[in-house]
Amino acid sequence: MTAILIQLQAKRSVKGPEMAERFGVSLRTVYRDLRTLEQAGVPLCGEAGVGYSLAQGYRLPPVMFTREETTALLTAEKLPAVPGRLAAAPGWHGRGRLAA
Repeated sequence: MTAILIQLQAKRSVKGPEMAERFGVSLRTVYRDLRTLEQAGVPLCGEAGVGYSLAQGYRLPPVMFTREETTALLTAEKLPAVPGRLAAAPGWHGRGRLAA
């Protein structure tokens, strides 16, 4: 979803199929993620045949990470998924859910 939001900030409008191809996901996933962004308060505009865009004037503030935080994020991105890792986390109920 973050990638979709960044893409929307970078372009005037983006079509759903274009986002699906760019991010290697299904069109259904793109639509679901767009709905989630809207529910989180991101003001999206969608127009048939034109695509999706952010409401005029909406911009996310830049995120500033320390060098250590940046290194940790880049390292974590490269780690392989370990089956069962989340099962040991407190509050884990399986099937992708964590208890609030």
